[in-house]
Amino acid sequence: MTHPELEALHDIVLPAPVGLWPPAPGWWLLAGAALALVVLLLIRRQRRQSPPASDALDQASAALEQALRHWEDTGDGLAYLHRANRALKKAALVHWPRQEVAGLHGEAWRRFLLARGADPALAGPVGDWLTAHYGTQPPPADQLVHLHGLLQDWLQHCRQEQPC
Repeated sequence: MTHPELEALHDIVLPAPVGLWPPAPGWWLLAGAALALVVLLLIRRQRRQSPPASDALDQASAALEQALRHWEDTGDGLAYLHRANRALKKAALVHWPRQEVAGLHGEAWRRFLLARGADPALAGPVGDWLTAHYGTQPPPADQLVHLHGLLQDWLQHCRQEQPC
C-alpha cells in the first residue's frame, strides 16, 4: 500500500558543509581586539624597560652639572666623583646591554669609556680620579674641572653616535 504521492517525493537534500573561511564578523572583531591588546602591551613594556637614549643622556648631563655645582658649593670632590660615575653608568645602561655595563668599575670602567669614544686624555692622570671615587683624597680643583669637561664631551659624543 504505497501512496503515489509518497513515491513522487525526493530524498532530503543536505546543504553544503559550512566552510571555515571566511570567518564570521564576530571572529574578526575578536582577532582585531586581541591584536590591539598585544600591540598595546608591547608598547607599554618597551616604555617601561628603557627610556629613550636622548632622555638618558640629557639626565646624565644634568646630573653632571648638578654634581659640579654641588662640588663648587661644598668643595666635596669625592661626592662629585661618585655622582659623576653614577650618572655615566645610567647613561651607559641605556645604550649597551646591562650585562656588559652593570658590573664595570675601576679600571675596567675607564677602559669601557675609552673604547666607546672618550677623549684619550681620560687614560692619563685626570682619568685616574674617575676610578678613585672611593678614595679618601679628593682631586685638585683643576683636574676635577678637566675631568668634568672630558665626561661632558663623552656624553656629547654619545649624542652624535647612534648607538653611542
